[in-house]
Amino acid sequence: MQYQCRSHQHTCVDSRHTYQYVVKHHRCSTKHSTDTNAHDPQENATVISVSKGIHVETHMLMDEIFSNTLGSRHTYIYLSGPSFASEIVDGHPTTFVLASTDKQVLERTAASIFDDTYTRVTTTSDTRGVLIAGACKNVYAIGAGVIQALNYGYNTITMFILAAMKEMTALCALVQSTEPNHTIYYSCGLGDLILTSFGQTSRNHQLGVLLATNTTNSSTVQHFLRSTIVEGVPTTQGTFA
Repeated sequence: MQYQCRSHQHTCVDSRHTYQYVVKHHRCSTKHSTDTNAHDPQENATVISVSKGIHVETHMLMDEIFSNTLGSRHTYIYLSGPSFASEIVDGHPTTFVLASTDKQVLERTAASIFDDTYTRVTTTSDTRGVLIAGACKNVYAIGAGVIQALNYGYNTITMFILAAMKEMTALCALVQSTEPNHTIYYSCGLGDLILTSFGQTSRNHQLGVLLATNTTNSSTVQHFLRSTIVEGVPTTQGTFA
């Protein structure tokens, strides 16, 4: 399968039937575009989204944004980790989760896209649970970075992770997850939380470390936030605003 990259969500479609959506969640439009130059996907398209977060202003998850902007005439599939893109490129064994309410399209997509020998793909219909887990793990990873930088030990970080799991499960219930326990305690929940919280290349983890070690020098933190995208920051605002 071949992909072409476009920079705006309303102009990234053409005659293809499958689209991969990678726009950062907090930069998504939550309303259907009235731009006459904008193009919607062709009817009954498959949209694969890797965007994660809770919208700052509307508090929407990605499925709600798609419903508002593109409607219900397409099939939406949500891809979640745990995975770092650089390790995928290097061919490291990796597991993914694909979530959609359309089981037939979901299974076909999983088989056609990830046809190599080093990726393991599981599927689920619990889109809401996968979306909330993918959003919240970025917030918790910032906290994990703070804990590490303050030199707390395994007791503290374990207590923190357990509290995060409990909170994610409660949030799943609020967003009407269909399988909260399975989703949160599986790869896209616990697995992605571990990866993002402890992976040294995690931007959210790095921000937590900077926040704890630069309490008197905010310019270092501000420079980091300007130079990279830390998804846990807008997700925190969207969750607790």
